[in-house]
Amino acid sequence: MSKTRQDALDRLVKRAQACRSSAIVRVSVNHEFLAMGKGCLNMIVATGTAVTLHKSSSKN
Repeated sequence: MSKTRQDALDRLVKRAQACRSSAIVRVSVNHEFLAMGKGCLNMIVATGTAVTLHKSSSKN
């Protein structure tokens, strides 16, 4: 399952990079197992908020 978790995080990073984001905050990884007839489905979802950081022009 760790490879699947890493794949979900990699996709999250790629989507953030496509938006030219600087970072991802509040990352969450959720796992859910769904019984489907004779088998089951393992769903792993990675979510987060892509942000763009800017230097502030503070005048002290």
